[in-house]
Amino acid sequence: MRGLATHVGTSGDGALFGLVDFDAGTGLGGVPLGETASGNPFAYDPFDAYRAGLVTNPNLIVTGAIGSGKSSVVKMMVARARARNRRVVVVDPKGEYQALVETLGGSYWRLGENGWCTPFLGGDAIDVDAALSAWSLASGRALLAKERVMATHLVRTTRSSRPLPEWRERGGREMPEDLRAGLDRLIDGDLAGIFDGPGDPVELDSGLTVVDVSSYWGRESLALAALAAVSTARGSSESTASHVIIDEAWAVLNDESTLTWLRGSWKLARARATSHVLVLHRFGDVAAVSGVGSAERARAESLVRDCDTAVIMRQGEGDEGGGVDLVGANETRRRLVRGLRRGEALWRTGSAWSLVRLRPTDLDRRLIDTDERMRRA
Repeated sequence: MRGLATHVGTSGDGALFGLVDFDAGTGLGGVPLGETASGNPFAYDPFDAYRAGLVTNPNLIVTGAIGSGKSSVVKMMVARARARNRRVVVVDPKGEYQALVETLGGSYWRLGENGWCTPFLGGDAIDVDAALSAWSLASGRALLAKERVMATHLVRTTRSSRPLPEWRERGGREMPEDLRAGLDRLIDGDLAGIFDGPGDPVELDSGLTVVDVSSYWGRESLALAALAAVSTARGSSESTASHVIIDEAWAVLNDESTLTWLRGSWKLARARATSHVLVLHRFGDVAAVSGVGSAERARAESLVRDCDTAVIMRQGEGDEGGGVDLVGANETRRRLVRGLRRGEALWRTGSAWSLVRLRPTDLDRRLIDTDERMRRA
């Protein structure tokens, strides 16, 4: 068993760690994210983990309350991914990832302000599912079977760099009024600037791309903005392995059309060498999707189940069910989740568990110092 410890390093560690069952580590190379219970280095890369047979897919979920270190571990993983020449696309709903581009290099786009997404252009990279999901969301309902046939034909036969006006024009009188209204919203209505707009579309021509969708924060269009960024990332033809990080992922989980499209994207993760990273405050965000037994709730739960790596950090008051749902009925794991401190995580890699304490490098500290403004104030 790789890196298995038979003792705890210090009495301080013993209060939290102290259990060899949670000191599995990964045995992977690279710059460590931190250390396991006994102080062994803990390194992680989802693509290395897949090749080593530790996981069956490269998708991850990171969950933790505000102040638990959730953003820190995500940014530390980005730094290590870039050091390995992995491509990284971050969907940033709060505008907090600009420092990554400033420090690591890359491109920074503010969706709807200085860039717009075009994931369903004509050609080999056309993404029909993304187009229909966006159209459905903007129209306020799912497309009927006959409508899907019509819409699919329009999408597949369009070669314009700005396809939305062409869909509206070519659809003509055959298009139901509400579907036409959906296109109106996307072209020059309240949803304009996401899939069409002034200037150039978002380019994913750098190793690190941050798509800032914060101008849609608190609006129903946040899910559509996130879909635009993720589908653009998926449609980019790159030979290198890619990470697509979806922060504040509750926004996409609460929209049926976006959630349906994401399920397909998750299933293609291995074929496209793409690691999707869902970042949630608590697993209860999934439980809040629709009602128990609903198709939407089932899709959301399935999305999480298809994340073969889980990084569980401290849960907020009353949110302990989040950690419990992820770790199962094991009472020891449940107790450990309740005792996690800032910068500590219960980390599941496939079927193996590790208790990890983050150990940021000097570069990491430049990326994760989210308290700088508070100190200056």
